[in-house]
Amino acid sequence: MLGPRALELPCGLMTTIVLEGWRFLPHSYALWAMYLALEWGVQTDRRVYFRDAPFADASWRPARGVLSEAQEAMIAALPAPPAGVMADLHVRITFPYDFSPSDAARTIVLGTTEYGFVPPTFMKGGEPISAAAARSGFTIGTPTKWSMDGFLRSGVKRTQMFLAPNGIDPAVFRPAAEEERAALRRDLGWDGHFVLLHNSNLGWNKNLEGILYGLGRVAEVEPNVHLVIKGVDALYPSAKVMERMSAFPDATLAERVLPRVSYVGESMSMEHVARFYKAADAYVCPYLAEGFNMPALEAAACGLPVICTKGGSTDDFVTDAFALRVASTVTADQATGGRVLMPNIEHYVEQLRRVVKDGAFRARARVAGPAHAHGGWMWSHAADKVLRAAGLA
Repeated sequence: MLGPRALELPCGLMTTIVLEGWRFLPHSYALWAMYLALEWGVQTDRRVYFRDAPFADASWRPARGVLSEAQEAMIAALPAPPAGVMADLHVRITFPYDFSPSDAARTIVLGTTEYGFVPPTFMKGGEPISAAAARSGFTIGTPTKWSMDGFLRSGVKRTQMFLAPNGIDPAVFRPAAEEERAALRRDLGWDGHFVLLHNSNLGWNKNLEGILYGLGRVAEVEPNVHLVIKGVDALYPSAKVMERMSAFPDATLAERVLPRVSYVGESMSMEHVARFYKAADAYVCPYLAEGFNMPALEAAACGLPVICTKGGSTDDFVTDAFALRVASTVTADQATGGRVLMPNIEHYVEQLRRVVKDGAFRARARVAGPAHAHGGWMWSHAADKVLRAAGLA
């Protein structure tokens, strides 16, 4: 939103940005767009417009309450670009990816690859991304090296790409003081449990099967371990995935796992989700493929030790000071034609057992994770990197 001084500046001294994407959805692309809008919209030397893009799924509905009331008011107040506006920068965070012509001096398309390639179905109009990128001359920003490699393997030239990481809101994702954390655990009914947390849409790439199997193995020797899963029922069939996963072929494993799992699928504000991070004991994400994995960064920012797959996107932003990485191998994915990481399940179980037993590591992670996340992985850093790639910072 324009500050009061912005109206006093001659138009020639202001940078004009058109931000195109989704608003008011509990989706990583919508969060990406909204946080960039917040960062750029408060700067008095920039005029920011927001163009709403069609949702990727016609059943999705926007809903307020993802961010704070004040933040969402600022985002809602950003006007649509007037006809004929000549922007200095046009940033698109849409899906399918859109390389249609732009009137801006510079156009950046932000997106991710999870499975190591960009199929034509991910593109507006079905054009191969190699041809679309070459024809348009647009710059492509993506959050991690793993994701960038997917674009490069799809034929995009390295000279057209830059790393555009996601971030965290430090006012929301921060550790709780001991008194606050104890109160949160009482309110959530977590006293007496060692709580593992997972937050995702529960797509196949999140490896829910491995998460549940690991829980059953750890529960053999750690009876107080509990798993809380935060799904996204408003956008995805997360609850149905949970129902399917409840049908364990191994009756003994089911007996250990199912009573120790709590599922939460309703939409929540970022503040509310942060309560889970602050109150849990460890965050688990032994994923098969990710473009970034924002919840892992949010968890670290709140002081949680993170157990994640080694070799993928999270390698860009986790360190051994707060993360236990699970050995994995890269393998071809027959279903998509791309590639995935296959985490070693026995190593995952070993890392789970360590995080439960190693109180010293958890104490170190409680300090190291927030220091790392707040030191270089905030949305302000992410917004600056996009502007630098555009030559505007």
